[in-house]
Amino acid sequence: MILRLPIILTGQAYMTVKRTLVMVLTGLLCSASLPAIARSPQAVARHQDPGKSAQATAGFSFTVAGASADCGHLIMPAIAKAAHDEKAKFHWHLGDMRSVSKADVDFMFERYFQTPDSTNPTLADYQELLMSSIKERQLEPFRVQGVPLMITLGGRDDRRPLSRLGFRVVLRDMYSQPLLSDQRRVDGQADNPKDIPSSYYHWRVKSVDFISLDNATDVAFDRKQLKWLDGVLLKDMVDSSVRTVVVGATAGLPHSAVPDQSMCLTKAGTSSGERVYKALAQLIKAGKRVYVLSSHAHYYRAGIYDTEYWRDPQNGGVVIPGYVVGTAGAARMMLAKDMESDTQARSGVYGYLKGTVNADGAINFSFHELDNKALQSIETQNFESGLAAYCLNDNKAAGLIAEDPMPTWCDAPDNKN
Repeated sequence: MILRLPIILTGQAYMTVKRTLVMVLTGLLCSASLPAIARSPQAVARHQDPGKSAQATAGFSFTVAGASADCGHLIMPAIAKAAHDEKAKFHWHLGDMRSVSKADVDFMFERYFQTPDSTNPTLADYQELLMSSIKERQLEPFRVQGVPLMITLGGRDDRRPLSRLGFRVVLRDMYSQPLLSDQRRVDGQADNPKDIPSSYYHWRVKSVDFISLDNATDVAFDRKQLKWLDGVLLKDMVDSSVRTVVVGATAGLPHSAVPDQSMCLTKAGTSSGERVYKALAQLIKAGKRVYVLSSHAHYYRAGIYDTEYWRDPQNGGVVIPGYVVGTAGAARMMLAKDMESDTQARSGVYGYLKGTVNADGAINFSFHELDNKALQSIETQNFESGLAAYCLNDNKAAGLIAEDPMPTWCDAPDNKN
């Protein structure tokens, strides 16, 4: 076997990769599994040098949101403008861009269907134009605003007539943008125009490694993806220039404050999600900062992993800062009365999460709500009057979010202490 290091790696970066390869070849990390990483964070902590990368970490912000069905064609352009105004380095969309079994309401307000010669659109019309409308109304606004767009696939994005493969083909241009193509070169991956991009990937901005994961199918991570993640986290663990890791996926990791909107929904999701959480917790023990973002629940909530399960020393005793921000257009879930006093949760709103990176690698997150003025300006450009009013006043999901959610796989006996 011949091992080739990318010729662009020099100095400390070269030594970091070389050191990792030596560890692998000598068998110290022969199992190459996330639990194996978790067993000895102290062995790699000596590689940390916080002072050297402080200057490289500071000085940028980014925006995040997900779940853009229903009113997303109205909300996403407003987020794109806000991201531009925030001078965001990029915007990260956390999946679930459209409904597939019904026509989203914003589609029905398109001016194209309101002319005298047009007819009311059918579900077949909606499904036929699904991908083209996503590109025009949700992706194009970010290109116009000059904001790079990263997309994580969601469960709705993997249902007919959509598919994971179809999305990856359509999003080929997104995968070729500099933030991602430069990262592939650093990783030693050659770009081939004929290749269909992976649905999971990562990119570095200064000292922060952003990792987009795919749990769209069965709300779980498959073995191939976990193996890939092993390699990414191994390098982050030993690389002193990586101070912070941010992981994003549509469904949140298990045992969160919103289990019925997380990977707890399936047995495979629970087991694979627990594995990833425990590996990320070891990065924290080794001196890294870690954050986890998701959007499957259609409201905003912070501190979702500050739960009894993850605080328990038997489960590691590490609480990862976590956020759910499903506020990009989907029917909004409303808080029940027993949650109205939760100062870290907001429902019935549209908006985005802004992350501001500090010199020490910590990220300050703040939620920004979109108001009627922001939505009215988009409506005037593309839609018939009334869409903004409907989205603000009537686009609500059935049922309420309560402190006592429905039982999930996380409640199964073999997941109890």
